Amino acid sequence: MIPQIVLSTIPKILSTIDKSVQDKDLAAQLQQRTVEATLQLMEKAVQTETVPWVDALAKLIVVTVTAFKGLMRPLLGAAMTGAAIYMQVKGIQAPDWLDAVLAAAFPAWMASRHIEKVRKTNAEKNAVNWSDLD
Repeated sequence: MIPQIVLSTIPKILSTIDKSVQDKDLAAQLQQRTVEATLQLMEKAVQTETVPWVDALAKLIVVTVTAFKGLMRPLLGAAMTGAAIYMQVKGIQAPDWLDAVLAAAFPAWMASRHIEKVRKTNAEKNAVNWSDLD
């Protein structure tokens, strides 16, 4: 299985390369090598063979993390909001703060997603196109 420490350091490595290497071609080459090494590590983990059910479980975990990692926050937010609605409908008593947190989970995700999209759009609009300056 791929150690989570190795995978958690990849974004830090890419960020460090981006900040510290002045030559953009060299930085792009180093980033490409880092991503390729990560993919090779993931491929090696998928190809490792042990007991068949362990192989299947490891492959399922890798696919789940890769494919559904971006969906976990909205799905958990929707589940939390659904739990708040269920508790209200069934009359289950909970502290007010818990009701507020559960009920606001999905709308908070929607708001943060909207803000992130607006920031990304504004950053793209304000980006300098250096090829136009020639």
